[in-house]
Amino acid sequence: MDKDWRIIKLDWGHFDSLKEVMLIALEEAPFAFSVDLDEYATKPVYWWNSYLSPFFDPSTGTIFAALDSQKKIVGIAGLLLNSSNRKKHSCSLVWLYVLKDYRGKKIASNLITECIREAEIRKLKKITLMVNSTQVEAKNLYSKFEFKEAGELKNELYIAEKYYGVFIMERELNYP
Repeated sequence: MDKDWRIIKLDWGHFDSLKEVMLIALEEAPFAFSVDLDEYATKPVYWWNSYLSPFFDPSTGTIFAALDSQKKIVGIAGLLLNSSNRKKHSCSLVWLYVLKDYRGKKIASNLITECIREAEIRKLKKITLMVNSTQVEAKNLYSKFEFKEAGELKNELYIAEKYYGVFIMERELNYP
């Protein structure tokens, strides 16, 4: 079967669609993120402009999306650069999400690959991410891309009246 989607870097022209997919992600996968739908759904447009601007500014990050044949965003993954002089060699992989109807098509794997490639192009040394301890499938996927567990923050998230841990994962890149 031919691939019915493609990966692109998003720009400000995708603002509304990106916001919509982020809110869907928070609704469909509340355990996958450190923020919740109720918190983000009520934010005004100016807040979203500020929140998303680092993804659209090449000096601070980027966000990739998988687009279906109708150019609808069906998956996302962001890469945020660290601005501190002591941490400029690293970045964070954030907001990896694929809409339910598009799972099982290797979209998440391709989004991770694009994030890794972007970090390599920028000659970064390390990518870090955090994953909820209940997200075993996500942790296993990251492990396939050589992300290693670097630690755990216990009771980091409070979701649905219960505390959850978060695993910190990292992948070293091949730059000095």
